[in-house]
Amino acid sequence: MSVATQREPFVRSHAGTADVWNILLKQVRARPENTAFRFLSNGRAGESSITYSELEIKSRALGNALIETCVPGDRILLMLPPGFDYIVSFFACLYAGAVAVPLFPPKPGRDNSRIESVASSAEPAVVLVPEAQMEAVRSSSLSAASLSRAAWLSPDVKVESVGQIQGGGRFNPLAYLQYTSGSTRIPRGVMVTHANLLHNIESLYSGWEHDPESKLLSWLPPFHDMGLIYGILTPIYGGFQCYLMSPGTFLQRPASWLEIISQVGITH
Repeated sequence: MSVATQREPFVRSHAGTADVWNILLKQVRARPENTAFRFLSNGRAGESSITYSELEIKSRALGNALIETCVPGDRILLMLPPGFDYIVSFFACLYAGAVAVPLFPPKPGRDNSRIESVASSAEPAVVLVPEAQMEAVRSSSLSAASLSRAAWLSPDVKVESVGQIQGGGRFNPLAYLQYTSGSTRIPRGVMVTHANLLHNIESLYSGWEHDPESKLLSWLPPFHDMGLIYGILTPIYGGFQCYLMSPGTFLQRPASWLEIISQVGITH
């Protein structure tokens, strides 16, 4: 059987699915205890994992907290480092009908003007920051007035809140805002819909000849369009294993990239 013939029926299984949140739900129903992602904080020695079921439960819990805090269409800044919290937060926004704005935490002594420009443009209702970094980030040199008006939350929400909102989540055709780099001009927000995402993900899955046995390794930051769409969303679409590492881990020891490819049998 050719690779193309193997992929075809799996891609068809998502036919008629209108949003990325329901792609996750399909994987939860089909393979709840399968590992969705492995995060390599220090090569294989620092490996941690999350299943499809755990990802959905954590995303729904945080999504319920967002539903209590904002209305559909509100923008949510994801000022988070790479890791499971980033993935959970993105899917929580989809569940709540909010519009994710992928970003990164400010760094002391660094130029944080891009964060301020994005915040001023997006006018977020909520800023998601790790609990351990909340105080430091809030007291940083960021000066955007829109940040002072936003609610500040941690993605570490107790899973007991799952199910408190009757009827499940809320759908918003607009999935997230992808801001341009800002290297040559002020960052501009590009509106990315669920339809845009699904079309792109389907093309990546087929074009790179993925199948359910693929194994992907990505060190791209999750706020980067390719890091998010190919490194995180495409593996969920395809139901195949994904290994993630932060850009910092890769840059500190690039050889670890090649070692993991060899050890795990990475295909993409």
